[in-house]
Amino acid sequence: MAKSISQIIAPLGLSVLVLGSGCAMMGFSQPTSADYANASPTAPAAPAASSSESSAAKPGASDRRSADAQADLATTLLSSPSPTQHALFRGLVPGSSRSDVEAQFPSLEHDMVAMKGGSHAMFVFQDDVVHSLAMRIKDPDPLAAAHEHWGPATVWRTESGGTAHVWFAPQDKLRAVMTLRDGSADLSIEAYEPVRSLLGEGEDFAFEQGYSLLGATRGELEARFEGRFRPADGDRGHLDLPATEHSDRTLLIVNFDKAGRVRGYSFDIVCWRDESAKDDIHQLFVDKWGEPKPIHNGNYELFRASSPKIMVRYGAGSAWGVRVDR
Repeated sequence: MAKSISQIIAPLGLSVLVLGSGCAMMGFSQPTSADYANASPTAPAAPAASSSESSAAKPGASDRRSADAQADLATTLLSSPSPTQHALFRGLVPGSSRSDVEAQFPSLEHDMVAMKGGSHAMFVFQDDVVHSLAMRIKDPDPLAAAHEHWGPATVWRTESGGTAHVWFAPQDKLRAVMTLRDGSADLSIEAYEPVRSLLGEGEDFAFEQGYSLLGATRGELEARFEGRFRPADGDRGHLDLPATEHSDRTLLIVNFDKAGRVRGYSFDIVCWRDESAKDDIHQLFVDKWGEPKPIHNGNYELFRASSPKIMVRYGAGSAWGVRVDR
């Protein structure tokens, strides 16, 4: 169910404070691939501010920020006809570069944009691209208010063993993720790509964009997926794919042969936050490639035997691991 951003946020009477950057603020883990930890460093976090700290900002700090930025972001957040990327990011979309953001908001300080009332919204960056917009809602019972205005939420498990509540706007490929605190809640407006769209129609993957990864060189991948592909140690590389409705990011691990061309790649579609999605994701594989054949003592399912070979298994970390080889 999708609501307008004004329907989602305005009824809550939110007060926006500064949050730390990256996924850590939500308490979420990274994808289950072992390589992920070294794949993409998180941008440095800006210092968190309490409500008292926010009100005690240095004299003139708000004045140095653009008055246009203060009015524009507040207006787009609270009166947007729908939670579109344009409305939330003033013409910017998740994936836009830091330089694009700074061109639109030249008075950006610590990744923050001042809003009316002395509060702030924060662009959260990963690898110097926009990942989300972060806020803190001050409300005695924010979850009750959210349920009243947004409807039922999808409940995610968090790495710490707690829960997060998620509302999706699928036509805009945006979601609102709320984690509760004492007397407040952290809210992150994020972009995502549904698993179905990430996989795509037909036998090939949509994320390849009509360009086969197999046989490509490092240089070709860097040119084709500018800013998203990074060579790694040895015969590997990393390609960042969008978050899905079940994850924060998707990491594709590329393996090169001795000639420097892609011989295979793998990625995980995680569902540990909502394990009820396990069977639905598997059905997407079946819809795409047909019924699989069990191999390797049933540890893998073979969906395609060649051109390319595609194997899938459900493994550690509650994730569907997809492996593609020449």
